[in-house]
Amino acid sequence: MKLIKIIIVTMLFPSIYLQGQNLIGLEDCIKNGLMLYVEKNKEYLDKGIIREDYFNNLYFSTDHFPPHFPFDWRILDTPINYISLNSYTKYTKKLKKGIYVVSINKINLDKNKLTISFIEQSVKLRNSNLTLSLGGSLILEYEYCCDKELWLLIETTYT
Repeated sequence: MKLIKIIIVTMLFPSIYLQGQNLIGLEDCIKNGLMLYVEKNKEYLDKGIIREDYFNNLYFSTDHFPPHFPFDWRILDTPINYISLNSYTKYTKKLKKGIYVVSINKINLDKNKLTISFIEQSVKLRNSNLTLSLGGSLILEYEYCCDKELWLLIETTYT
């Protein structure tokens, strides 16, 4: 009986370990996307394309992130706000004025390619209803490199 338990644990351990590694890789790719998003908007701010109060009204939606995602409260020395549009009642005052929300639109894994799509929306609360207007997007394409055992960013698209 003891031998059977050892065999089962031995067989399950690599599977559990690999799932943990994949989640860590996904978390790193998402964090990289958030960093690139902030970096690009800082460039827009420097060029005068966006207003100075943009980052005060910028929120990242927590609704479609992986469970237990470790959110950073500062990215590139920029304070980051988070919101769940599923439970937004404590942000009612801000939402009446309007905020920008960046959320994960899609995560797609196809063989050794991972695509993560972020979308920005202008969100405003009007008559107890959320009004959403689409803004820009960021699409990241990663390819898994078996030799290095990590995801490599191969393409970045801003629209």
